[in-house]
Amino acid sequence: MKTKSELRKECREILKELSKNQALLSSKSQEITDQIYSLLLSNKIIHLNLGAYYPLDDEPEITDLFVNKNLGRISFPSFGEDTGMVFKIGQGHELKKKEMFGRSFFVPSEDSEEVVPEILLIPGLAFSRDGARLGRGKGYYDRYLENKNLIKIGICFHEQLVDEVPMEETDVKMDFVITDKLQLKVENRK
Repeated sequence: MKTKSELRKECREILKELSKNQALLSSKSQEITDQIYSLLLSNKIIHLNLGAYYPLDDEPEITDLFVNKNLGRISFPSFGEDTGMVFKIGQGHELKKKEMFGRSFFVPSEDSEEVVPEILLIPGLAFSRDGARLGRGKGYYDRYLENKNLIKIGICFHEQLVDEVPMEETDVKMDFVITDKLQLKVENRK
């Protein structure tokens, strides 16, 4: 099995190659958005509080989901110096640009209402069919998910779906994984 750092490097190369064709990336992102919406509708969970993410440059562009679909209350991650990651209510067009970790993030305003989502869309560098997720290495999502009972949906391009992801005790598995080609319900998350 590859180490986490080897897999991260490999996945960053995949994303770098994908980003060379913006039309393909846009098409794949729309397929992912459609898959997410379909999953929310088919499982009758569309009315639940949704925790989303505003995509980084190399993540699936899912903003159509929270701009053009009627999903109700949507929250986005916000990062505090002492609090780690929390989710706050916000609309896509209301998010503010914030520089952190050498990247630009879009986050809700400081005075937005803090909530605990019932469903969480989680980006990653890689996912396996058994729900394992490889993040960017900071552990924000794993720490946030600790002791929370919510529906976890991993989001990635199909090329980021791998056979195995090395797991540590603190890593949290997904309930679903969505790519531009499939919706995968994870049956055994142990």
